[in-house]
Amino acid sequence: TAYRRQRQMCIRDRIFFVQWRAGRCGKPFRILKFRTLGLDRNGDLVPTPLGALLRKSHLDELPQLWNVVRGDMSLIGPRPETLELEAWADSEIPGFTARLVIRPGITGLAQVVQDSVPPDLNAYREKLRLNETYLGSMGFLTDLRILARTGLRPFRPRKYRPAAGSYGPLSQRGENKSQGPRSRPLPLSTSKDLPVGSR
Repeated sequence: TAYRRQRQMCIRDRIFFVQWRAGRCGKPFRILKFRTLGLDRNGDLVPTPLGALLRKSHLDELPQLWNVVRGDMSLIGPRPETLELEAWADSEIPGFTARLVIRPGITGLAQVVQDSVPPDLNAYREKLRLNETYLGSMGFLTDLRILARTGLRPFRPRKYRPAAGSYGPLSQRGENKSQGPRSRPLPLSTSKDLPVGSR
């Protein structure tokens, strides 16, 4: 299972955590993070003391600068989802994959507004709206504002609470729920698929 593979990775990988994500045009790529989870006495995945600090400060994402150098990502843009979450959101929320017309980013508008959210339908509909807003206002000044707000993320309390009954079918235990790369890119939704009234 994905959870068992993640446990093995926590033991094998000392520094980096590698995970498949959906990139531009749905093309899968391997994203890099600092490893933040370890195994407790019961064999369960838990954040290490350093990992908890890295997660809170979002410094675990610094290795993604290599993804930027490789051309998989940009500094600013919609965050790449795991392949499993991307497939779920694409089936449940029309137009969600439309953001993949550009390269995903290390940080973005949805990240500075929502922070990290679980696979919750209401949260992902809001993420779609924020991604559409960014696509409609891309520019140097917009990116500067997002970078400035990104610097404040470690000091902002996480207030997101999912609405009752709005969870999707996925659970996020640990860091890795993807099941490897797809044989072909995910289908891109077009603008006609976007919900009425969205930006």
